[in-house]
Amino acid sequence: VPMPDLSSQEGTIAGLAKYDFLVASTIAKYSTTNNGTLSFTESDAFQHVLSRITFSFDKSSMDDAVQLQSIRLDSNALSANNTCNLTTKEISSITNSQHEILSNIVAEKSEMLVHPISNATVTLSVVYQINSANVTVSKEISNFSLQMGSRHTMSVKIEQGTLKISEATIAPWGEGSTLNDVTL
Repeated sequence: VPMPDLSSQEGTIAGLAKYDFLVASTIAKYSTTNNGTLSFTESDAFQHVLSRITFSFDKSSMDDAVQLQSIRLDSNALSANNTCNLTTKEISSITNSQHEILSNIVAEKSEMLVHPISNATVTLSVVYQINSANVTVSKEISNFSLQMGSRHTMSVKIEQGTLKISEATIAPWGEGSTLNDVTL
């Protein structure tokens, strides 16, 4: 099944819904369910297939005139266009897919969805504007991994023209809502 194109995202929590991809599967027979009622809970619950990254920007060491613009992840291990096997939940890159994912920065935060990767080298770039000039700062990160269905939070700081990541955490995706049972 083709997945949403991740190459350019809005950077907002509300905007994630346009790109999010959930998968659930269950096997049941009408005779073994409660009159054909299926509950998508516990092991049959919908699961996020992508990884969520929240970038939090510390502007304390930056000039007040600095306006954050966008953030980009770039790596041969990344793919903006993918397909998902609904049975195995495996993600495959579409041939000739872009290898960068771009997101706007909104209010010193940016949200981004990326397919899971393991032990890759990625380049994190931030574009900001100061005195009408666009400036790009980048940092190469090795052994970069993103887990399926997890929320990765990174605290990012720009100090003296250098991009620094001061903290990185991994946690569950976040609170969701419970779906009603489905009756066949």
